[in-house]
Amino acid sequence: MISCILPTYNRFPKSGRLVEEAVESFLRQTYREKELIILNDCPAQEIHYDYPNVIVVNTPRRFTTMGEKLNAGFAMARGDFLCRFDDDDISLPHRLHTSIDKMRERALDYWSPKQYFFHSTEGGRVSCNAAPSKSVWTRKIFDAVGGFPHVNSGQDIDFQNLCLKHSPETFDIEMVDPDEISYIYRWGTGSLHLSGYGRGNGGYEKIGKAPVVAGVFELKPQYSKDWESLARGWK
Repeated sequence: MISCILPTYNRFPKSGRLVEEAVESFLRQTYREKELIILNDCPAQEIHYDYPNVIVVNTPRRFTTMGEKLNAGFAMARGDFLCRFDDDDISLPHRLHTSIDKMRERALDYWSPKQYFFHSTEGGRVSCNAAPSKSVWTRKIFDAVGGFPHVNSGQDIDFQNLCLKHSPETFDIEMVDPDEISYIYRWGTGSLHLSGYGRGNGGYEKIGKAPVVAGVFELKPQYSKDWESLARGWK
């Protein structure tokens, strides 16, 4: 099984569609042995969604750091494989299947494609870097390195570097065939974006001070666009 953690905070009602699209992209994954844990630590907002293998956890207070929030989510995970589903990005249906096939074929503990699709208000294109949001790793290496560092930004690249240092022989970030690109990183969505603040600039704290609309919000996963067709046109 692969366990996917979707951390979210204060997306509703204005940007709730982003969360719903991220969840929809999980539901479309062709890999069958999967679960999604939605971890919401915005105390004034309660998220509901009743669907097999999707668990929503609403906490009564916000986590001190993003690293601790991710670790709490993965502590609840049942899978031997782990990954993130960011609440404002899209994973194409073959993401999990491709990742696990690559890892099993070469006995890897950490794998990520170098390429991804970058989408903004100006359109989409293929981009290439070691951004860790598209990676998958094993429970084994997650436990071995102690999970994510307790920092507010950059915790994902720090975790990636810990995995590389711990086990370079079972770590790979590689160029893939165009048909294997599976991650859509979205920019300019009109919502707050933690990575947009940069490391050490207090983004996590600033997001925590933004106005909150209190309420109970029922997820209705759906796409606002045909992301799969759009991605085919960006190759």
